[in-house]
Amino acid sequence: MSSSPQKTPKPVRVFNVGTISETLDGLLINVQRDLKRRVNETSLTSIPMSRGFLLMRIAVLFARQLYDSIRFLCADVETPGRRPEYIFTVPSILRTLEEILFTIIYLSEDFLNRSEDFHKAMYRSHHEERGKYSTEHSQKPEWKSFLNNFKQSLQMGAQFLPLTPEEAKQPHQINRIPIGARMLEAMGKNNRPFTQWLNKWFYDETSAIAHFTPLGVMKIAGYLVRDTAPEHIRKGLEEETMPKFKGFYYMMATIVVTAIASELEDQFHLNNRDQIVKIWGKIRIDFPDAEEVCTRRYDEMLGMKP
Repeated sequence: MSSSPQKTPKPVRVFNVGTISETLDGLLINVQRDLKRRVNETSLTSIPMSRGFLLMRIAVLFARQLYDSIRFLCADVETPGRRPEYIFTVPSILRTLEEILFTIIYLSEDFLNRSEDFHKAMYRSHHEERGKYSTEHSQKPEWKSFLNNFKQSLQMGAQFLPLTPEEAKQPHQINRIPIGARMLEAMGKNNRPFTQWLNKWFYDETSAIAHFTPLGVMKIAGYLVRDTAPEHIRKGLEEETMPKFKGFYYMMATIVVTAIASELEDQFHLNNRDQIVKIWGKIRIDFPDAEEVCTRRYDEMLGMKP
């Protein structure tokens, strides 16, 4: 009985992130500068809107720090003090990047009201944090200055944030911002299919490692205990499998950062579309995940040709 010969799978193509690094750096700089300008412009006409733009700028600046950390950990050029195993922290950092993306999508559904709710929730969290310290340390003289400064910080927040007198006195009345699965459930029907898909294929992947679940341990254990493996297996892990691990999560981070910029461009029209489209156009060629993300959301959002 004969059988047709099996086709040999095509080798995995390796994308050189350096080909988009300059464009991506420029994009992130432009986005945060554009948001800074919006903060200043709207401060003259709408303080709530200015606060909202400030929150988005903070999100972008934090995302940039996270992404730069990932780039440092994944760089091919050796850096004194950096160990190859540090790449296994990348999924945990990436998980925070993904949460920034989810939060931006959620807030954008009703930007003015939800960004104000976010600021109120920060006040509640700050108040609860002070309560924790006060309960534990209020009778200790050495903590008096710290607790007084904390109290003054809350008073300043009550003056500048959109709080009612009742909310300032009773912060527990302020609603919390949904996080994690609750945020996904609170998404509107237009965003829910994409965010649920992203949660399944991106967030679950990184969260498993961040939470040290059985699945997460399975993904990293072999690398970490490779010193007990036969030499040929250890060599294969270090020369082939670990670089693939690094490349996979590095590219996933690049996808998420570009998605963050795409969401902000769609919401606020910051005039960065051409840079964003250029980045998507390059990474989607070699990476199915980038192609899938574009097909599911950003082709239509940015007017790109599939």
